[in-house]
Amino acid sequence: MPLTTAASYPAVMQEFISHWQSVNATLATLTPDDPVLLQGGYAVEDLIADRTNLLTIINSQPGLDNVRSTAAATRDQAKAALIERFFQLKGALSGVLFGRPILGSIPQAPRMEMIQSRFLKPFYDMKDLWTTVNAFASSQDFTPPLTLGAYTIATLDTDITALELVYINLTKADNEARRNRLERDSLLKPIRARLQQYKNAAIGRLGRTHPLIASIPVLSPPPGSTPDPVNLSGVWDSTALMARLVWTPSDNPNLDHYEIRSSPGTRYSTADDFVVASAPKTETEYLTDSGLVAAGASAVFKVYVVLYTQNERGSNTVKVTRPTT
Repeated sequence: MPLTTAASYPAVMQEFISHWQSVNATLATLTPDDPVLLQGGYAVEDLIADRTNLLTIINSQPGLDNVRSTAAATRDQAKAALIERFFQLKGALSGVLFGRPILGSIPQAPRMEMIQSRFLKPFYDMKDLWTTVNAFASSQDFTPPLTLGAYTIATLDTDITALELVYINLTKADNEARRNRLERDSLLKPIRARLQQYKNAAIGRLGRTHPLIASIPVLSPPPGSTPDPVNLSGVWDSTALMARLVWTPSDNPNLDHYEIRSSPGTRYSTADDFVVASAPKTETEYLTDSGLVAAGASAVFKVYVVLYTQNERGSNTVKVTRPTT
């Protein structure tokens, strides 16, 4: 198989390791103790070690992505709950402040897609306003403190602090997942270069006509075989409570399967994307709540056509938003 995505590297490296070991065994019968060595004395044992290291990093990525996704879901759920409290508090304050100029100081409601600072600011403002109202003198229509049933200003303060901590945890999880991905990607180019060096070195040692040369693993997919992309659409399915992704079928005769991929945030990044699921080539629809567990949350998706040759092509990006009601 050729090198395509990062996930393809360990399998291809194992093919090269096996081939390298076969070449060394052949050379041992011709020139004992003279195995193939690359620039800097790089031996097959070094390729084995590099594969082990890369495989460890690759295998840790799904776990880190899951931690990041869980933290994002926790954030979205906390934001959605606070937005509901915002409107409840706005109604209560509007009643207490009716006819007072201070009524105009009630802030605009936050939106789910706002960044942390902009999302939290209305709640800081609401807490200050709630504190002001609680300092009012009793009157015939209001006796402080203002409460929302059992929900008090202290509870709001606790919820704001909890959300701030969730943001911290999400940032940490996001950074760890990104660092691991960057470390993984930094290894790919040097590994590919070593595999190409080995191919040239093996030819140099055995000659182009030796039977082992014909079985050197391939590095790249066949030229001209990149598939056409499918067209993707996505909507929120209010019955399934999931995003419904539908794509046009690929007519490529080498179609192996489809991959549904997403990336953190609301803009698709191929550098940070991850596989949500694989779909057989007979399927053109998929339901998922990845990144969409809370009301108002948004997620972006692509569907990739993956061929038997490991060539692949991504679709257009679709953004799906879970309704707030």
